[in-house]
Amino acid sequence: MRTWTRLPEPSALPSWRSVLDALELPTASVREFLAIHESAHAVVAAAHPFYVQEGEPVMRLRWVELAPSAVPRNGQVLNAGLCSVSYESGTNWWDVAAQTVAGERATVRWLREEGLWTPLRGWIAEGSSAGDRRNIDALDDRFRIAWNDTLHEVYAEHGITPVVFEDLQDRADDLLGWLWPAVRRNARLLRRHGRLTSHQVQALLEACLRAPPPPNN
Repeated sequence: MRTWTRLPEPSALPSWRSVLDALELPTASVREFLAIHESAHAVVAAAHPFYVQEGEPVMRLRWVELAPSAVPRNGQVLNAGLCSVSYESGTNWWDVAAQTVAGERATVRWLREEGLWTPLRGWIAEGSSAGDRRNIDALDDRFRIAWNDTLHEVYAEHGITPVVFEDLQDRADDLLGWLWPAVRRNARLLRRHGRLTSHQVQALLEACLRAPPPPNN
């Protein structure tokens, strides 16, 4: 059984000025929460040259930046960070979709590891990634997330590949299991500098992958 699971929406939601306020964490921890989310996108994207088609990288990371805390505007919660990724036409849809899911999966994992997880914080980690989920459906008209059995049948009838969201989460979890040390290091640098280039992310990833494993003791 996996450690990080999807969470139902809380039955009673507190009022907050922004979704980050509801985390009720110190400022440093909120910045780490944001940095982990964006770093997961960045590192998974930077790792995609390892999954090549016809010898060409399938994804290129352009830049990643930690922005100020999210604030409500017209009832919408704005993104608190930004990871801009470009990818080649014909890229494997699953790889791009897994990169999109990686942000929310990383923040849920981080909360668990830091002993900060609560049902509400776990739900915020996933619920605040609604924009990422919408982006998945915009990647390719041939694929759609089937959130229920009815949509699964409708998509299949129209020649669209229905995708189970939990399968994407599993794929993202597998990638994060491999890349987690790089995600953590990238997040620390992102907190410190506020902005990292694609070359910096790539160099950090390569250094982490070359590093020997820590001793068992």
